Amino acid sequence: MSTVLSVKKRDPKTQTKASQLRRQGWVPATLFSRGKETQLLALPEKGILKAISKGEHVLQLDVQGSRHQAVIQDYHTDPLERVLLNVS
Repeated sequence: MSTVLSVKKRDPKTQTKASQLRRQGWVPATLFSRGKETQLLALPEKGILKAISKGEHVLQLDVQGSRHQAVIQDYHTDPLERVLLNVS
């Protein structure tokens, strides 16, 4: 069974917005879909870390009431601070 995460859409990607999200406990993410527009999202840090630590790669994302199935392709962490930076 895949993890269900309530996520929120985020505004166009800017460095200051991404760092503000991280301070508030959210992780910037990008949802790619074939034939659809790319969506910029913010995932709850605790939820995504829990899923990654369990080895789950398939997630159910609840984006403002609509569900999307997503596969984690890649994620980046800061090597010094060991903080999750981005998920795609």
